[in-house]
Formats: sequence, structure tokens, C-alpha cells
Amino acid sequence: MTKNALTSGTVLRGKSNNYRIDSVLGQGSFGITYLATTTAKVTGALGELQTEIKVAVKEFFMRDLNDRTGDGTVTSPTNRELVGRYRSKFMGEAVKLSNLRHRGIVKVLEVFEANGTAYYAMEYCGGGSLSDLIRRKGRLFGVEAMNCFGQIADALSYMHRHRMLHLDLKPGNVMLRSDGSVALIDFGLSKQYDTEGRAETSSTIGGGTPGYSPIEQVDYHESKGFQPTLDVYALGGTLYCMLTGERPPVASEILENGFPPYDKLQACMSHGIADCIARAMQPRKVDRYQSVAEFVRALRVPLPLDDETEVDVVVDDGPRPPEPPRPPEPPREILSSEKGDSERKGSGWRWFFITIVGIFVSVIVITIVASSSVETTPYGDYNDWEMDSAVAEPAWYYDTVAADTTAAYPDYDYATDSLVGDPYY
Repeated sequence: MTKNALTSGTVLRGKSNNYRIDSVLGQGSFGITYLATTTAKVTGALGELQTEIKVAVKEFFMRDLNDRTGDGTVTSPTNRELVGRYRSKFMGEAVKLSNLRHRGIVKVLEVFEANGTAYYAMEYCGGGSLSDLIRRKGRLFGVEAMNCFGQIADALSYMHRHRMLHLDLKPGNVMLRSDGSVALIDFGLSKQYDTEGRAETSSTIGGGTPGYSPIEQVDYHESKGFQPTLDVYALGGTLYCMLTGERPPVASEILENGFPPYDKLQACMSHGIADCIARAMQPRKVDRYQSVAEFVRALRVPLPLDDETEVDVVVDDGPRPPEPPRPPEPPREILSSEKGDSERKGSGWRWFFITIVGIFVSVIVITIVASSSVETTPYGDYNDWEMDSAVAEPAWYYDTVAADTTAAYPDYDYATDSLVGDPYY
């Protein structure tokens, strides 16, 4: 239930824009988030127009320490110094958040003071929270779960490269846009560190949310340095919730009883994914993945998920140092199957050329034989049909022919080479 929230229609005057409160989106221990409307100018080549857009406005309001008067002013009846310190931190973290340029992190428009407290206006993601999506569906399956995980991991890795810890990652702090992309929100517990690992503010960090915060976060101080393993634990818990639809066990339960048995999880995830989540949520930080990128690389190999789909999870880990030159690889032994392929390809070309050469040689041989051949006829052997010249035959040939002719034609006149009485002759 929302306590002491601004009423609908209230107008907040920021440094750059005015914001009309429409409704309450949610309330936490340190603030109230509203859906609001503001105007924006759109300029074209021939003119400009004013249009209304929806934004989210977060108000610094400590639920247990602040109160509100009838005109909307926020008061601090007790612990004013503590409230003032956290309000300054709220505004400082909003400025740091505005410097993070990543699609997976909500965009901040401006930060300003009004009504005795602080506000910042930011991008409104109209798809609701990841927690709402899990509640509606029961749990997420395969591709959808790993797609969300990859985007969250990418944004978290980007934050770590800029020396910032989120410290309150959970499905309720992941918003969904209408196009399905995600954006991290609620940086109230986040901490910025310098290159030496020192926090830029001296306050202790919050304990986070049970189930998503490791056991050491409760008594963690900035003096212990920049430790991404705090967020790695929360990332593992977020993936656990997506795949099971349940809040992960609190850190003390894992410490006492170990990670939930796999036979309970096998209906929701493969053993490979369960192994990765179990390592990310180890009670001892030295036993966890030491970075988000290392966690992602463990899941980067295509994994068989519950819907039998293989997914590659890829995260931008920033520039990496050049790899050392690799030694030359030894000559690889050609396998018999590869030899067979090569020999079949080579033998095909060889037979093609052999066939062409054979045809060519055959044509030449046939031509030579034809030009030198002698044809035998009943009238003699002719070498030159055009000249119609016959080679002289032996005497026995003519005697045989004459005898055959006389027997067949007794009236044949050899002097005239004609049959006697034949009218044609």
C-alpha cells in the first residue's frame, strides 16, 4: 500500500521540464515512483510542435522517517541528519546514473529539488517489470529466459567496467520495454568506486533483498574494495527466479543446507544451467564466478534447455588484451576419407583428359588408314576411283572370266564385245 504519495494532477517543476503526476507505479523503503506526463518539442524542417510523453519520476521519500504535509511538502520529524545524508546520496547516484550510456540501463532526464525533497525524471518502460512477467507466466522458458538474462548481464558488466555496483539486482528492478528489451532501474543502493577500489561515498551499503544478496553484503563496508561478486550472486538469483518462478533461497539457507537438490530443479532447467547458478550463488565469494563475464562464458556454450532450443548467451566484456601469438600447428595427417575424396576428384579429371586424347588419336589413326587403304572389287584392285584405272590382273583371272562368259552367253561376239542380235548393241 502506498503511503503519503502525491495526488494525481500534482505538477512538479523541474529545471528543464514540468511533470504532471498521473499515478503511482510503486513504493520502496527509500522512494516513491510515479508515472508522469511532460511535454517535448519536436522540430522539423518546416516547423515545430509540442507533444506529450510519459516519463517516470522517482521521489526521495524514506518510508519510515519521512512524512508529508497537506500541500505536498516532505518533512523529517526525526533523524534529519540521516535523512539529509541519504537525500544527498540519492541525488548524487542519479547524476552518476545519467552518465551510464547503455541500452540496458534506464535513461535519466534530470534531477531536481522540490517540496522539501529530491526527484529525478527518467525513461518510462511501459512493459512492466520482469517480476510482473514471471508472475503472469508462472516462469520463463528457454529462449525468453536466456534472452533476458543476456541483456541483464550485458548491462551489469557495463556498470562494472565503469566501477559501479548495483547491489540490489532482482526481477523487480528490471523493467521491460514494449520492444522486449530490458532496462535496470533502482540504483538507490548502488556504489561508485574509483580506480583504486575506494568508494566515492563513505556510507555503508544496504543489505539488499533476501534471496538475491549474498551473506557478506549485510556487513559489507566500502573499505573491502570493489567486489563484482556481490552482483554476480544477485544475477544468479535472478536467473533462478526466471526459470523456476520462485524466489531463490536466502543466503543463510544455502550456507546451512546447500543449493537446492537437482531433482527439484530438473523440471525447470538442465543440470548444466543448475551447475552455473549454484556456482554463482556459492556462500563463499571465492567459490563464485569472479565476474559477470566469467558467469556468462560458463553459459556461452549452447545448452539444451527445457524447450529443446539451444541458445548462445553473449555479453560485451569490453576490450580485451591481445592474445599471444599461437605456435605453428604441426602438419595434420590426412585422413583416409579425405584421401578418398581427393583421389576421386583427381581421377575424374584424369579420365576426362585421357578420353579427349584417345578420341584425338583415334581420329588421326582412322584418317591415315583411310587414306592408304586399297579396296578390292570383282573387276580388279582400284587405287584411284576417279581415274577408273585398274591394276593388271593375272592371266588366270581373264581366262576364268572369258570361260564363264562363253558358257553363259554362247552368242557373245568378242570382236565387238556384244551379244549377237542384241538390239541394244
